[in-house]
Amino acid sequence: MSKSNTTVILGSGVIGLSIAHYIYELDPNHQVILVDSASELFNCASGQGAGFITRTWFSSRLSPLAQLSFGLHCSLAAAYSGTKNWGFSLARAWNITTTSSATDLHIPPNQQAAPENLKPWLRGLSAAHQISFPNESASIDPHAFCQFLLRHAQSLGASMYNPYRLTSIVLADPATGFRYRGLLTYVQAPSSFELAIERHDDIEIFFDNLVFACGPWVNSAFSHLFPEATSTPNIVPVSGYSITCRLNGASGGDNAKDDGGDASTRPVEEPSALVSSPSTLSSPDSTYSADMLPNSITAHNPDSVGASCTSDILFPSMTDDLPWSPELHVRTNGDIYICGRYTYGFYTSPPGSPISPLVNDSVREQIPPITDPNFCALVDASRKFIGPGADIVKRSVCVRPIRPGGVPYIGKIPPAIAMGFDNIYISAGHGPWGISLAPGSGLALAELIVKGAITCIDDATPFQV
Repeated sequence: MSKSNTTVILGSGVIGLSIAHYIYELDPNHQVILVDSASELFNCASGQGAGFITRTWFSSRLSPLAQLSFGLHCSLAAAYSGTKNWGFSLARAWNITTTSSATDLHIPPNQQAAPENLKPWLRGLSAAHQISFPNESASIDPHAFCQFLLRHAQSLGASMYNPYRLTSIVLADPATGFRYRGLLTYVQAPSSFELAIERHDDIEIFFDNLVFACGPWVNSAFSHLFPEATSTPNIVPVSGYSITCRLNGASGGDNAKDDGGDASTRPVEEPSALVSSPSTLSSPDSTYSADMLPNSITAHNPDSVGASCTSDILFPSMTDDLPWSPELHVRTNGDIYICGRYTYGFYTSPPGSPISPLVNDSVREQIPPITDPNFCALVDASRKFIGPGADIVKRSVCVRPIRPGGVPYIGKIPPAIAMGFDNIYISAGHGPWGISLAPGSGLALAELIVKGAITCIDDATPFQV
């Protein structure tokens, strides 16, 4: 292998996999080593999120990245049968007004819909106002999308190590031709007795570039590898709760993922301690341009993907009896994903060892019970808008990484911060928009690693460390 041609990516969620994908697009001879501490991949935000993609719901600082990412999402769907393989569909978003909320809105006739014509199962609604259109929004099954990205990266030569974590990094002997030498240590599941049965030796790896893309675990991963760093990335974990409902008699379709033991349809206590969801971001009206993309990468407009508009995302207005903002994401398979409840911090305390926050394992065992107030509120929302004729087939908690200020890190960590180590990169802090912004973030960092500069975004300075 030639020097500066091997990259280790810590974190194999949608951000890390997108980086790997575009590294191979830009340099097919590059070597990528993916490292993730989870024994079951995509069991957090990357695989359990809503999967809503848009190019317009962003501040001016994020808009160029959102425009780029939306075009790349369309490109991937067109090139790799995204409708079939990860449920890609163009989407409409609606603000729906309930019978108990204000109705004096002045809405253009072409942006209105009778609730009974929107979804026949919707209850208690008086009006629907379209706030996003198929040329600017889409929906995917994020778990299936991540599976595709991983399989594709492996087919191009990527190595996947899980459940492992990188526990050391030192300068490599120059004779090896690599910049760094590291050790991968096997992660023992907290509830596993495997340690008494089989020993897993450390794995020595050699590489030239290191990327932190492990979401809310970036802070602890960086601090462990660079304990004397002058500062660390500032990522705040925010836990988002969701349930997935299925109308009685519905099959769930090809992209459904029922996790069995987490399903529950038993009566639930009344919710308490309601938490308001974050406010909606501004929606600048802009059009996507692919002028800055490398010649080897094509970004498609939505019309060229060939996907039909079969997804709807519903945003009910807050009312006196619903003092928070739920979201209802209607999947292409008919499942209804309901979210909108958040708490700051990890939803469960990580195990007690100093580097345990790196371990994202046994997630199902750590999910709070269905009687948790946040799940209670989601169940109440399902009863309010869907009625009793729906089963809860899944519940999940996604820990989203948020960078204060709302703009993610995408760039190189200065050696002055990383104890003198060079070629250390980061892509993290995307908050609830990681799935939507992943392709553009992946391309931008891949350009920086392979070409030495970001060219797909006119101004990348807001994303610098």
